[in-house]
Amino acid sequence: MDIFTAIEPGPSDYKRKHWPEVIAKQGEEIAHRLGVDPAMAAWSAFSNLLLFCHDDHRIQPKANDKSWTERPCLWSMIVQGPGGKKTPVDAYNRKVVRKLEGKHAEDYSKAKTTYDDELKLYGVKIKLWRKGQANYTHSGTSGDDDA
Repeated sequence: MDIFTAIEPGPSDYKRKHWPEVIAKQGEEIAHRLGVDPAMAAWSAFSNLLLFCHDDHRIQPKANDKSWTERPCLWSMIVQGPGGKKTPVDAYNRKVVRKLEGKHAEDYSKAKTTYDDELKLYGVKIKLWRKGQANYTHSGTSGDDDA
């Protein structure tokens, strides 16, 4: 069975209440701007923004099985014919991702510079401490007591 010709795409069952506010707003703005289905734009936004969900977060698929967890990951695919504006929708959502990546890169760069400076200072302190320890052990008394 050829599922791509056997099923005719129809209007989505998009409901704003099913989406987090930030995703719904982004999806509806893109849908309005490009004249596409808001569900397509919302799924694209959701998939792109999930890139920022850290792997330390875990999903437990089975309620009573704590031994099985997965990282949060969403694979999505927009299926639509040529001219369906799939690429422009995804491009708008990637702009948001790139902006956030830029901010994270800037924050990382600042934190890394601070860390490197503190590491250099720590190295200097360790050298001074070791030098002080060496002077202390080598400048001990000769064992002669004048008292």
